[in-house]
Amino acid sequence: MQFDVADADAYIKAIADTVARHGRLDGLVNNAMSSYSNSILDAALHAWKRDFAVKAEAVFIGTRVALRQMYKQKSGSIVNIASTCGLREMENIATYGASKAALIHFSAVAAMEAAKHGVRVNVVSPGQVMTESLGSIHKNAPERAAQVAATIPTLRGGQPVELANAILFMLSEEASFVTGTVLPVDGGKSAQLYTPPAPTQSSPRAQSSPVAA
Repeated sequence: MQFDVADADAYIKAIADTVARHGRLDGLVNNAMSSYSNSILDAALHAWKRDFAVKAEAVFIGTRVALRQMYKQKSGSIVNIASTCGLREMENIATYGASKAALIHFSAVAAMEAAKHGVRVNVVSPGQVMTESLGSIHKNAPERAAQVAATIPTLRGGQPVELANAILFMLSEEASFVTGTVLPVDGGKSAQLYTPPAPTQSSPRAQSSPVAA
């Protein structure tokens, strides 16, 4: 089914149709995307509202509808896709970063409420992943792509399958005791303090010192 997740009625109908077809709902992944970058002074209010509609409000709508069904089943797993930009700050992405941070906090609250019903809610937080759209951008700006890759501890962006595997784990019973957590899949980026490396220091030699009598 294809629909705009920012359209609440369409999202509700999609989940209802899925339950009607299969009789249950075992997993939900909120992975819709909208992106806007600009300084706070130059950002348009409609762009702020759109980012929150897609990445925060839609997650709220979808999660709420899914939980109603999962509570009846006493089982289910929800994985919401955030971003390192929701964990760390960067200039010119106030709308994107703030909406992803809201998603992370909402997911933690949802996990606390859902746990007693046998339902898990987690967040997977990707860094740069080489999707088709990002690949085309990098193709047109190879120098920028190399600069970005150089700031990632693994010195490369992730592959879509690497992100998918993390999501599948969180959905599966292999993660049956995991809820309310954020799993970074970012090549170590969110753990990195981005400053030039500190100079290495050799171990000081042990020196004898005169002892006063």
